[in-house]
Amino acid sequence: MAELKIEIPDELEKEMQEHTGTPVTYLVDETRIEAAQDASIAGNGELRDHVAIINCALDLVSRLPAAYPHRDEDELIIFRLMVRCFNSAASCLRLLRCGYYQPAFSMIRDLVETTFLLDLFKREKAKIAEWRSL
Repeated sequence: MAELKIEIPDELEKEMQEHTGTPVTYLVDETRIEAAQDASIAGNGELRDHVAIINCALDLVSRLPAAYPHRDEDELIIFRLMVRCFNSAASCLRLLRCGYYQPAFSMIRDLVETTFLLDLFKREKAKIAEWRSL
């Protein structure tokens, strides 16, 4: 079996080699898989629309905390859960593009569970303090 390598910038490779004293190699190169996934998405209008919506949602979530400072501990908890959603969604998208479908579904599960938690907090605000104290 041939060794797969990821191309890394010369400066970074040199710096890493100086630090470790050995050449840097990676076991898996996902660039071809990612390129194939991107080509599939680019060739399908519905998938392009889905990715565009996901990107817009991620952009909104990333900008919201700066545009709307939290007023209390409860809102801070909500913002932290938003960050968790952002991280899970961005990780999921990256994992999908690289062909790691099982871990991507784990991220989707985390998104669903966090969404349920946010929905509970929206319906019963007192549950935030209860959850925070666990």
